[in-house]
Amino acid sequence: MERLVVFVQTQIRYSAAPIWKIIRQAAGGEFSRLSFLQDAAARMEQGEAAAKAWKNAIIAHRDDNVFTKEDFDLLIGYGSGLGSSDIAGQLLHCETYRELFRDRLQKARAEAQTKGKLYMTLGVAGGIGVALLLY
Repeated sequence: MERLVVFVQTQIRYSAAPIWKIIRQAAGGEFSRLSFLQDAAARMEQGEAAAKAWKNAIIAHRDDNVFTKEDFDLLIGYGSGLGSSDIAGQLLHCETYRELFRDRLQKARAEAQTKGKLYMTLGVAGGIGVALLLY
C-alpha cells in the first residue's frame, strides 16, 4: 500500500490526470493484485464520487485481500481524501498516508516476528509432548 500511495502521489504531481485514470493505471500494472482498484476506477468513471467509489470498492472486495480491520480503516481513510482538493492538498494527503502505511507495515512485521516465534515454540513443545506420550 505504501508503494501504491507513492505511485498515486507521483502521478498526481507529474501528470495531473483525473484520479480515476491514475487508479485505473495502477490497477493494470504493478498493483493488479489489489482487486478493489479496478472496481474503484470503474465506479469513478461512471460518475461516482472518488471517496465513495473507493470505499464501496474496498467493501465489495473485502474478502479478496488479507487486510486486517485496521488496514481497511486506513485504506478507507486514504480514499476519503482522493480527488477532494487541489494538487498541493492531494500531495500532502498522500504523504500523510504514506507515513501511516509505513508505520502500519512496521507494526505488522513486528507482530509477524512475535507470532512466528510463538508458533515455533508451540510446535516444538507439541512435538516433545507427543514424543513423551509415545514412549
